[in-house]
Amino acid sequence: MRFYKSGGYEKVIENVRILKEANFLELIQIATVFSKENLNQRYELYECVKNIGADSWQILTMEPVGRANQNKDLLPDVSDYMILFDFIRTIRKERKLHVTYGHSHFIGIDYEMAIRDDCFTCQAGIATAGILHNGDVFVCPAVPRLPELIQGNIRERDFCDI
Repeated sequence: MRFYKSGGYEKVIENVRILKEANFLELIQIATVFSKENLNQRYELYECVKNIGADSWQILTMEPVGRANQNKDLLPDVSDYMILFDFIRTIRKERKLHVTYGHSHFIGIDYEMAIRDDCFTCQAGIATAGILHNGDVFVCPAVPRLPELIQGNIRERDFCDI
């Protein structure tokens, strides 16, 4: 089962424009998750992100967590990653928009510095954490949600203590 919100894309674009016009944020970054279903729209999305005035574009790939586990047919395969990484490398060379790959995996020496600003280092528990809907503090949004990876709950303890 796939979940879409009718009019969601248009609402996001409208809200980015409102934020840009309000001129109180130092940086507006758009994040896009690519899957098999939307990979062919990468150039169109690039033009859209540039044209609405975003300062930065973080590109991610669909990972097998959450609802994605119910839609495994949409998960990128090796050739999809190569297409996306080559795309990112090409548009970064244009320097018209700050673009980076945002997933927390080492992607190999050929691509690591070509599509990111810095070489990947895991920041789980240092600069990254996830807070789930019920207040559980989770080690990292990029790993399976296993009960043994819950560090605590912000409804019971202060986040900094956790």
